[in-house]
Amino acid sequence: MKMLYIAKENYKLSRWSGGSTSEIFLWPPDGDYAERRFMFRISSAEVEQPESVFTRLPGVIRYISPLQKTMRLTPDFQEPEVVLAPRQVYRFDGGMHVLCRAQGADLNLMLKGCGGLMSYMEPYYLEKPAEGAEPQPWRLTLQPQSNGCFYGFYFLAETYWRAAGGSGVAREGDFMLIKASAGDAPLELELAPEAMMAVQVVMPERYEDKETADCGFLEISAAADGD
Repeated sequence: MKMLYIAKENYKLSRWSGGSTSEIFLWPPDGDYAERRFMFRISSAEVEQPESVFTRLPGVIRYISPLQKTMRLTPDFQEPEVVLAPRQVYRFDGGMHVLCRAQGADLNLMLKGCGGLMSYMEPYYLEKPAEGAEPQPWRLTLQPQSNGCFYGFYFLAETYWRAAGGSGVAREGDFMLIKASAGDAPLELELAPEAMMAVQVVMPERYEDKETADCGFLEISAAADGD
């Protein structure tokens, strides 16, 4: 597997009618969001206006989650509205007209021609720590899909991570993306017990992988036996 750690100051910033958007990652490497050429896109928006209308994206499945304040969405301007508390996730058709009543930051996953999901990972302990002891880390096993997949983690607080081949400290607002190809061995990943938003993207059948050397991905685990 390969990992890409993206610091928040390296996100690609752009403006829209309701505020600003920081593009965290877009795939494939030669894709372009403005031209709607992408398979998936991960971004964080800062909504500045009390009311705004999302850009319509026909053919795109979207996941959104407010990170700070309650968000009120009205798909196709039809009641009842969808009320999202911070870190709740809502899935919707990007081709709809969506009225948004909210201000603050949110996290977005856009899918076009591939599968995926976004979810909030609540902190938990493998076992209750003794009084005064440090809590034990999460131990996650990432299992590659037959067509290849991506796992992503948006950090809501400073934490640390450890995997075969590397370790480090993750800052609040940074993003870690792990690219798994068919035939890779499962990866054991340790994370400090802090909350985060997680995404998973599964590539379609007959997916032809793109060269990732120019994207900054680093090897973090050995290949599967016989690879």
